[in-house]
Amino acid sequence: MQLFRSDLLAGLAVIGLLAAAGATPSRAQDVVRYSQAGPGAGWQDLSGVIEKEGPAGIQIKSRDKVVVIPAENIVLVQYKHPTLLAVDFRAAQDRISQALVASGPQMAEKVKQARDAADKLAEKAGNEAPVARYAAWQVALSRFAEAKANGKQPEAVSILERAVVATRGGWEEVQALRMLVEQQQLMGQPTTATLEKWSRMAGLPVESQTKIQNRLRLAKIREGKAAEVAAELASPDGADLAKAALLELALLVAGPFDAMKLRQTRLALARLATKETEGAGQSDEAFLAGCQVVLGNYLMTQKKPEEAVWEWIRVEAQYPGNKAELAEALFHLGSLYESQLKNPSRAAECLDRLQGREFAGSVRAKK
Repeated sequence: MQLFRSDLLAGLAVIGLLAAAGATPSRAQDVVRYSQAGPGAGWQDLSGVIEKEGPAGIQIKSRDKVVVIPAENIVLVQYKHPTLLAVDFRAAQDRISQALVASGPQMAEKVKQARDAADKLAEKAGNEAPVARYAAWQVALSRFAEAKANGKQPEAVSILERAVVATRGGWEEVQALRMLVEQQQLMGQPTTATLEKWSRMAGLPVESQTKIQNRLRLAKIREGKAAEVAAELASPDGADLAKAALLELALLVAGPFDAMKLRQTRLALARLATKETEGAGQSDEAFLAGCQVVLGNYLMTQKKPEEAVWEWIRVEAQYPGNKAELAEALFHLGSLYESQLKNPSRAAECLDRLQGREFAGSVRAKK
């Protein structure tokens, strides 16, 4: 499948030059839709003039104040453009969102609508660098939705890999990398190379760099390098709860089962989760869910299903938005709810959900 049209790629060629020169095309009014922090907070639209874009997000001047919207929070951008209307931007985002969750008889039509809306955006984008890059991202998302709908998981990974290249230097690259990591996890593929690339991105805020570094360390623990991570974090900053939790987890996983170390690890993760809930920003849900999964898998290898079941329940209850980690939890709960908690109906529910549209083609759904 051809992901990006030649005329779109030609438009993207000027992105690096504009970014290097610090150029920003003049516009009258832009709109950025973004997700707000906190459960149930929803979306908000902010109108103004976009002054800067990059891995840190979008800087927009609105009503004499300047706001920076983090890259991972951006849902939709509606640029002031000579040929594109507001409805074109909204249609692409709406159709892609519908295609990503569609199932049953309507799925093929929803996917087609997403492709058409994204292609229309790309055709009209022209050579204005930020708009062309954004259109490339929408095209990539529409093709990703199509690949997922058709059960072509390896193709979905390839689409995201190409999207990372096509959106280089923009806030979209951050979202492409995040989705690529999740898709690789769903496929049972290693993620360290992608996380390393993400951690080396120029222009990331310090807080984001710290988060990605911690997720990279967690990936190394997951891939059998717990002792290496423990050595790296031998003397963590006591105020850095994420690194402290990582150290406890690495020390536990690197050796034989130790009930005291398990207790210390759980306490460290609980402290970190509490800080995150309070908005301290030291971690993120993907990291917290990943820690619980690594701990659950360790306990399973140590033949401690009576302990592991609680880690999987935490993932299902607290981090349902992290699909790769949730798939792992549902896979284990499909047996542990019955064997450990004597609840066969819940076990069946977990397995039924794992076989649904959202996990189609994942390594755990296949097993």
